[in-house]
Amino acid sequence: TMLKLKRISKSEKVESDEADGQAVLYVEDEDVNWEVAELSLRSKFNLTRAKTAQEAFRLLATKTFDLILMDIQLMGSDFNGIEITQILKGRFDQTIPEYAQGITAPNTKIIFVTAYSARYGKKELIEAGGDDLMTKPVDFTRLSLVMSRMMARSAYSDPSGKDAPPERRQAPRVDLHMDFQMDCQIELAESTFKGAVSNISLGGAQVTLKELQPNHPLKSGANVQLSFTTPWGKLVASAKIIEFTEATSDLRLAFGYIPPASKELLENWLKHSNPS
Repeated sequence: TMLKLKRISKSEKVESDEADGQAVLYVEDEDVNWEVAELSLRSKFNLTRAKTAQEAFRLLATKTFDLILMDIQLMGSDFNGIEITQILKGRFDQTIPEYAQGITAPNTKIIFVTAYSARYGKKELIEAGGDDLMTKPVDFTRLSLVMSRMMARSAYSDPSGKDAPPERRQAPRVDLHMDFQMDCQIELAESTFKGAVSNISLGGAQVTLKELQPNHPLKSGANVQLSFTTPWGKLVASAKIIEFTEATSDLRLAFGYIPPASKELLENWLKHSNPS
């Protein structure tokens, strides 16, 4: 029996963070800088703003972003942009506040945007976990190009940084919805949870857990391992919990690293189950 999948058209309401373009978090305290950036980049990217470290980590705990634009000097913030980046990349050697604990972005590209380029060297910023530096006033044509190229490269790179063959081009994100549920397994630390996948795409999945016990370690921002069996074989993937609704035991997951064999399996499954 052929599995039935329904493609969600652009006219339908989609809850994906990328519904209106690739999702970008801009950590910026100045209103004018934010307004100019949002106006200049809105045609290609879906920008969300955070003014402070607390706002940034709150957003990162509930949403997934393709790239982060990071201002350095942040008025009224507990941490500056360099420190936020160090926390996200696991390079912060001081006490991490409770609101930032467990929230990481090891594979998310970060571009520093600052007017203090003379104060902060590019080497220092890269060592902090950044991927590039743009100085203010920003050339948004150049920034847009850098962002697009950076996200295209990361779409076909594994965490080790080894790129796929250059002839492979970035495929558009395809959101799919299953008309059925499939049994799956979620692993976190020493715990294993049974559940059912209700919808999936190349970017992530929706899972409803079964018989969730009290005092479990699941929470938004946690990194887990997902596995389940498709008609073409077993699929495994590392994922981040983007949203956890405990009342209904629902998890929204964003895939991190998918082993090549599992990624090919998933692509083939979606392709054959939902022909163009």
